[in-house]
Amino acid sequence: LKKALPQSGNSQADILIEMTEEGGITRIMALYQDITGVGTIGTIRSTREYFLSLAMGLETIHVHAGGEAAALKDISNNGFKTLSALKISEPFWRDSYRKNNVGMEHSMYTSSDKLQDYVASHEGCVPLTHSEGYVSPFQFAEDGTPDGESARQVTVTYSSYKNTVFDYDDASGTYKVSFFTDRPYVDEAADGAQVEVTNILILPAKQWTKASNVDGGGRQAYNLGGGTGYYVSGGKWTEIQWQKGDYYSTGIFTDPLVLTNTDGSPLEMNVGKTYICIPGLSQPIDFE
Repeated sequence: LKKALPQSGNSQADILIEMTEEGGITRIMALYQDITGVGTIGTIRSTREYFLSLAMGLETIHVHAGGEAAALKDISNNGFKTLSALKISEPFWRDSYRKNNVGMEHSMYTSSDKLQDYVASHEGCVPLTHSEGYVSPFQFAEDGTPDGESARQVTVTYSSYKNTVFDYDDASGTYKVSFFTDRPYVDEAADGAQVEVTNILILPAKQWTKASNVDGGGRQAYNLGGGTGYYVSGGKWTEIQWQKGDYYSTGIFTDPLVLTNTDGSPLEMNVGKTYICIPGLSQPIDFE
């Protein structure tokens, strides 16, 4: 939502994943390889089944403020240990200005220090190592620029309300991120620095609204089984293939994300931050 911006800590995330929520708004899950020194992170919102599935497949420490009933049930059924602001209080706080002027739901924050202190003092609260045999879905190359068509500006439309625009900067070799066509996506905790990423992954997926008698109605569901996607970097784009696993029909949340070129070989990206867009299949994607 426009009124929920700006966010904090987003410019330091290694990966940002954006997906459509109910009502055509979007939500973003930020992933950090190492949160040391990041500082303030927020605002923290509730989780959804699709973010949970991505988090479990990546074996992350999942930080959230509760979630839809289905997602909370999935967490319990899978024995997935998370850090929820509705269950523990130490690492979280509410910003009084936001609480009184923007909305209670837009006021929850955490920080890298508070999260690390909590985990260090509560042994076993979350796993601190990957499982045996875990393989990261992200592979990198010294030159991972695709041999494809021009992508100086990329626009991913999520709904009639929300789009995300990426503008390529030759000097930095990164894409500057904007929301709502021309509103820079900035990091409040970093003096308003605009978020920049080296790579963009666009992974269109089948999306639908849950029936009115399911989880209160209006929540979204995704088939993350996979399909054709797009890799953008260095001012160019190319088609790729991706697969994750359809948690909604199988109930399996731990399937890994797999990214390949169209010939089936592993996708190698440029070294740097990555923004993953997962719009609905019918939403337009524009490359200029």
